[in-house]
Amino acid sequence: MENSSLCKLFEEEKIEYFSILPFCSDDVINIRLLPEAASSVIVFLIPYRTDREEKNPLAHFARIRDYHGFAKELFLKLIPKLCSLYPESEFHGFADHSPFNERALAKKGGLGSIGKNGLLINEKYGSYVFIGEIITTAKLESRILPQKELCSNCGLCGKACPKKEECISAISQRKRKTEEDLMLLRETNTVWGCDICQEICPLNKKAFLSPFEYFYKGKISDFSDIITMDDSAFNSYSFSYRGRKTITENIQNISKKDID
Repeated sequence: MENSSLCKLFEEEKIEYFSILPFCSDDVINIRLLPEAASSVIVFLIPYRTDREEKNPLAHFARIRDYHGFAKELFLKLIPKLCSLYPESEFHGFADHSPFNERALAKKGGLGSIGKNGLLINEKYGSYVFIGEIITTAKLESRILPQKELCSNCGLCGKACPKKEECISAISQRKRKTEEDLMLLRETNTVWGCDICQEICPLNKKAFLSPFEYFYKGKISDFSDIITMDDSAFNSYSFSYRGRKTITENIQNISKKDID
């Protein structure tokens, strides 16, 4: 079956960048997550940037609702329709916890290139993109976009990073931090995540904002939004996986205020 109907489904959901690749075992990094009889992989981008604000103590991905929720909603809409198009086939959706190295797979599909900071960079949305996949037993016609090398190796991302040996984002997410960790977070005004290498990247300066309303709703504008959230709202953000205590202590660390 030709892919025209499939492509239309993705376009209706505003998924602008997607590729269809034949399954290749060389792309697999976690075979335990791989569905049986995989034949084709649809890999796509989820642009998430909602403003051009820089130097916020919360990285952009932390100010918006967790994209896993977006992916779940998307799969609930797309997969039944795909099953109708290919009734003899199975479809399985993944985002983050994937059988594949997602960035390498997206690059292979022509969705972007890998920058010096290790992030996938798309020609329209820059590096503010998440990656998802749908693995199917259907043998789909390949759809691979032209490969473009976008990163100029200018080195600005490396020069801007204040702690090259370990990502500040990872440090901010630790439950137990050393005094050195806390000092670094104060010096960089960091509460959760880090966008330093993205903010300095020339390819992000004119990158388009997300077309998805999901990321604009419930966007955090102030720390008080986090402190006053009920559990249901709190659990819809990526920082919730560490519990309230970790991010509350991070807020206290940079504000030096006690939060009840």
